[in-house]
Amino acid sequence: MRRAEGLSSGLWIPTLWMLYSGSRPVALWFPAAMPGGGDITAGSPLDQCVLGMLILLPLIILVKRQISWSNVLKGNTWLFVLFLYMGISALWSDYTMVSFKRWVRVVGAVFPAVLVMSEIEPWRSLETIIRRTAYVLIPFSIVLIKYFPALGIEYGRWSGSRQPLGVCMQKNGLGLLCTVVAFFLIWDLLRKRRSKPLTYNKSQTRADILILMMTFYLLIGADTDVYSATAIGVLVIGICAMFALSKLRASPEYITPFVVVVAIVGVIALISAETILGESLMGSWANFLGREETLTGRVDIWAEAFKIAPRWSVLGTGFGAFWGLPYTISAIGQTTGHNGYLEVYIELGFVGMFLISVFLLKLWGSLSIEVKHNFDWGLLGICLLLMSIAYNYAESNFLNVNSLLWIVLLYMTFVLSRAAKAKPTIRADSLRCGEECGGDKKGWKR
Repeated sequence: MRRAEGLSSGLWIPTLWMLYSGSRPVALWFPAAMPGGGDITAGSPLDQCVLGMLILLPLIILVKRQISWSNVLKGNTWLFVLFLYMGISALWSDYTMVSFKRWVRVVGAVFPAVLVMSEIEPWRSLETIIRRTAYVLIPFSIVLIKYFPALGIEYGRWSGSRQPLGVCMQKNGLGLLCTVVAFFLIWDLLRKRRSKPLTYNKSQTRADILILMMTFYLLIGADTDVYSATAIGVLVIGICAMFALSKLRASPEYITPFVVVVAIVGVIALISAETILGESLMGSWANFLGREETLTGRVDIWAEAFKIAPRWSVLGTGFGAFWGLPYTISAIGQTTGHNGYLEVYIELGFVGMFLISVFLLKLWGSLSIEVKHNFDWGLLGICLLLMSIAYNYAESNFLNVNSLLWIVLLYMTFVLSRAAKAKPTIRADSLRCGEECGGDKKGWKR
């Protein structure tokens, strides 16, 4: 793939980050690189080397561009407060070094995000990164499933069913990849159809449609016995939200009240169904997607997690100090809690829940402002945020560097912080936008 006109070659670094997040860790492609017979507390030197380079390279470029880090911090205060607390929580972790290394990985994703933010056209840059990720990971997943089943398919421990992995670690990861790619491509195709830009590229549109068809093929199981019900449900939520909120294009200021009203009505409906009808709407939704009311045993996992974790914790066990560690796996048999809110609460306590809630509210506020000036991108961000909130009920996405959805939202967060400082009169194709865009006196440089 050639470099798009007007985009810097440095954009390949955040692209590699997104490719890494949307697939499996490098060491899992080469099992011999795993130390200690796969001891997860030891980490992988290969992954550490790769991620170290992906952190160092964007930092070098940002130094050359003379980014104003004070403005970056001011534009993302609550996110950095959350990251700071995560780092401090490693001090009371039972696995301090493990917590610290996991924290470095999460914070390291900030540098490629700021790199996207510093591009001349940050929204177009983000679009290019997501499209590159889709064009690489979706076809590659099909190739692995079809022709290299030892890498692309796994078999259930108890059921023996064939489960598609593609480039990911497990079927739910592949489902999330497909959900993000499918939603982005549908959003982009509808945007092009409505706006009909002068630079309309028919070849790219045909390629997008082909990738979208591949994505749906993977989403429904890719000729295997299993599919990710969570991913399909979240995609349905995102598409419904996109079509509903699109009706408010002429009055974007009503989007937030509309979502709040729908959320309140939804909560009332859930409570009413439980108390009056004696039927759980969540259970009915799970049954509709072909799953049990216990969400394939997730409810039992949550109950077991609380048995060995503090029920009322202000500070938590420390970031990265519970899930995926030996004593948790031996007690629960899981490397994840299958619930983003539960994972944040156990590891970061009520303080962490408060900080991530404020971050999400700030992100929503930024998107509510952006939708008034750049409706399409604001709409995409709002829908992805709603999808993330829904996804974290049955899976984990928050603060997870191996989650494509988290990385997309992180990139978008920094792009929004720059857009909030930009004046409407600033040309998108100018080479410099100075302090108005959040840069220093020398501005954002190529």
